[in-house]
Amino acid sequence: MDTTWADFWFELVFFVWAGWAVFILFRSYFEYRGYSYRFDDEYFHVTKGYITRNETGVVYHQIQHVTIERGIFDRMIGVSNLIIVMNLTGNNPSASHIVLPALNKNKAKLVHRELLRKANRQSKRSQQMNADNDEGSAEEE
Repeated sequence: MDTTWADFWFELVFFVWAGWAVFILFRSYFEYRGYSYRFDDEYFHVTKGYITRNETGVVYHQIQHVTIERGIFDRMIGVSNLIIVMNLTGNNPSASHIVLPALNKNKAKLVHRELLRKANRQSKRSQQMNADNDEGSAEEE
C-alpha cells in the first residue's frame, strides 16, 4: 500500500480535528453538569464545579440586572447563557457577575423572570423599611 505525504497530513488533520471536537463535547457536558442553582427566600444559590465545588449565595437586592445571551450556536441547539450582574463594591470585578451556562432557553427565561421578580420585591421591601425608619426618626425630633 503506497501512501503519500498528502494522505498522511489529511489523516493527521482529520484526527486532530475529531479529537478536538470530542474534547469540546466532553468539556461542555461537564461544564453544564457542574452548575446547579436554587432559590430560597433571601438568596439565589449557585453551585459550580465538578471536582472542586464552589457555592455562591446572591442576596436578591444586590442583583443589578439579569441578561440572557444566545449566540448562533446556542440558538442552533436551544440553549442560553444567563448572566447575573450584581452591584458589589471591591477590587474583584469577576465577583460582580455570575454566568449560568447552557441553560435550556425556556428554563433561562423562567430563571430570568424569577430573579427579577424577587430582586424587585426585595428592593421594594428595603425601600419601605427605609421610609418607615425615616418617619420614625422624624417623629423623634
